[in-house]
Amino acid sequence: MNYKRPNRNMLSLLFIFSSSSFGEHAGRVVPLTMENWDSLVEKRDPDTVWLVMFTSETCPACKVTYPVFQKAAVESDGLVNFGLVRADLEEGLRLRYNIQYLPTFIIVHKKGKADYTGKRTERSFVNTAAKFIPDKTLKVEESWVNDGLDSL
Repeated sequence: MNYKRPNRNMLSLLFIFSSSSFGEHAGRVVPLTMENWDSLVEKRDPDTVWLVMFTSETCPACKVTYPVFQKAAVESDGLVNFGLVRADLEEGLRLRYNIQYLPTFIIVHKKGKADYTGKRTERSFVNTAAKFIPDKTLKVEESWVNDGLDSL
């Protein structure tokens, strides 16, 4: 059997991408308030995406949905940031985003905000919010292919 040694640079890149999280809030739901909203959400890196749940202590549907939302944050592993606003305590944010009923979900992204009206499943939360992540894929150039073949 003819075994070719893997390219050390390719292995390093693979390790970096597989071991790092995309966001600093990976795997958790961040409590959002008027005090931290601007620093975490409004002044964020414009390429990051937040999925925010507006809830209250007395909302039965929120109590059912929150564990699913929490699992989605873990599943996302920082690809998307997950935030929670207690609308009963944060009237300023509730009014700013015209929250009429609970739970309400919004996606804050590079071009503004979008209402989330999809299924309340882990996969749907993550997949829908991830669609707002800007595509920074580079087009493969022929020279890259040739360089890669030469190193094998």
